[in-house]
Amino acid sequence: MLDNRLEIRSPGELVEPVTLERLRLRERVHASRNPRIVRVLSDFRYMREKGEGVPRIFQEMEREGLKPPDFRIEAGSLFNVILGNVPVYTRDTMRWLGSFDNLGLSGNQKRLLAYAKEHGGTITSRTYRNLTQVDIYVASQDIRDLVRKGLLRLPNKGGRVYELQEVPEGFVLDVPEEYLLLEPYFQSYGFVKNQDIREALGVSLSQAARIATRLVTAGWLHAEGERRARIYRPIRRNYSTP
Repeated sequence: MLDNRLEIRSPGELVEPVTLERLRLRERVHASRNPRIVRVLSDFRYMREKGEGVPRIFQEMEREGLKPPDFRIEAGSLFNVILGNVPVYTRDTMRWLGSFDNLGLSGNQKRLLAYAKEHGGTITSRTYRNLTQVDIYVASQDIRDLVRKGLLRLPNKGGRVYELQEVPEGFVLDVPEEYLLLEPYFQSYGFVKNQDIREALGVSLSQAARIATRLVTAGWLHAEGERRARIYRPIRRNYSTP
């Protein structure tokens, strides 16, 4: 642990099909060096054998306004993960972004807002795509979400330049009742499955899926995995309770 970074070093080369390039691309790639040990840990829910770890590292670093993790192979067979603690944004911008914690913004959305704040209060979809390397569809979704949450506005109908909106001080969202009922699961496991939602809320399989989708859309949960393996993690945020 150094002043400006944390370095985690693990002896041994990466196990195929894991590569540095695929890790840097945030791919959900996984391989077990000791599959029996991993199976035991997975059965006891200490870990999941789904290749989720590295994407979550990227998400957490972005959420805290830090630079992405760096992955290296040193001395031929020493795998090194470097987590820097130097913020991408200025302290003033970080405090400003902190006022939106209750809105469950993604790392890219925070980057968009920070860029706009430091460049005259405006941004375009093209600038956002160049900044984050997302495609036009994702950029459109992210920007529409920021407009819906009252952080951006399009002053000219049909225009392409979005402006930052001033948000009333102290603005918070009321926490959904379903989210409150799921909190014991978050505290115990860090996530919930469809089965946990059915158990906590006393609803059917399809109703649980709809509730989960609604909480994801509203920015309370983050979905990971596909179909039966899908889990939902809470998004850290400040909220008011009834």
